[in-house]
Amino acid sequence: MVLRRLELKQFRNFRQVKLDFTEPCTLVQGPNGAGKTNLLDAICFLALSKSLRSQTDRQSIHDGLDPKEPKYFDLRAETENAAGTGHVLRVFFGTGRLGPPMAKHLFLDGAEVAAAHMLGHLKVVLVEPEDTRLVSDGPKLRRRALDVALCQLDAQYMHHLVRYRKVLANRNALLAQWRGRTATPPPTFTRQIAFLDEQLAEEGVQVMRRRAAWIQRVSRHAEQAQAQLTANGDVLSVRYRPSAAVDFENGEGAPEASDDAEGETQRRQFRCALDEMLGTELERGHTMAGPHRDDVVFLNDGRSLGKFGSRGQQRTGILAWRLAEAQAIRELTGEFPLLLLDDVMSELDASRRMRVYEAMADAAQVVAATPDWGHYPEAMRDTAQCLEIRDGVLAPA
Repeated sequence: MVLRRLELKQFRNFRQVKLDFTEPCTLVQGPNGAGKTNLLDAICFLALSKSLRSQTDRQSIHDGLDPKEPKYFDLRAETENAAGTGHVLRVFFGTGRLGPPMAKHLFLDGAEVAAAHMLGHLKVVLVEPEDTRLVSDGPKLRRRALDVALCQLDAQYMHHLVRYRKVLANRNALLAQWRGRTATPPPTFTRQIAFLDEQLAEEGVQVMRRRAAWIQRVSRHAEQAQAQLTANGDVLSVRYRPSAAVDFENGEGAPEASDDAEGETQRRQFRCALDEMLGTELERGHTMAGPHRDDVVFLNDGRSLGKFGSRGQQRTGILAWRLAEAQAIRELTGEFPLLLLDDVMSELDASRRMRVYEAMADAAQVVAATPDWGHYPEAMRDTAQCLEIRDGVLAPA
């Protein structure tokens, strides 16, 4: 799947953009603050139905509008697959025909749809300098990275994740009612918590099985990607660390199964973990085990990449992971995702930049943003669609 056309109106620092993608690789050059990252964010918004940078949709509205102008943004993309067919994706945020309040509307081929039906029609892998935080910061970012990848690939993953979060909110509300109390909860509490534990285990195991399967799959490609990017023989490995003691050694087998013996064993293990934590949960007022507390561990030659890896090793390891994600998506879907690169070459030497370029050889389409043309090999610049961006205005280079 490739992106053929992109249109933006009133999005961040763009008034209006109409861009046709004419080559497999598009390089966008401009100084910091010109809008390079915003352009990539618009593509992500169309693929994921949300921004990866803004906390709220309202923050993505063009910030230079006159107070009397309508407050909205409008994004549109045309895609094409290997068979020559494709889709038209559109995201509109603003005041509708009935007036306030402002709302987001998603459209697929002209029909308004829910986010679940929008996802997956344009698959993207974004690589950015901040990716090193995946190994240096807390597990929340790593869980988010899993969700971004899997929601593009598996509608059932999103379904189970949404249901899990709803049950989790109900269970946390129940625990919060008893936080800090010394009295023994009554039988009604016991029945309620048991009912919620059953639901949480049902949905949580489905989420965790899919996460375990995805990490297994990407890890196989990550070792090869790491070898392409470095000559020092470092071996990258990634491990799934569920917060509940649940066995997912065979996680790649059949993630959709929920009634088999293995699935029942996993649900029982999850419920046991919840039972063991209940005393602590009553003290703290929230659920202490489940997918919302899972983690992913990145290892370089068997040692924690976050704790012991240099900045260069962290950067290379995460770049290898992102390229491995792209290969895993192709393995599952038959098509390479759109690869988005946001200033990833700046801190690499010439040799490493060439290795990155060679590692992207299989990509069907790359859109890369850079402050300096020299950050990309001449062989790549010679065949790319080259654009310059200044203050939210795109022009051929």
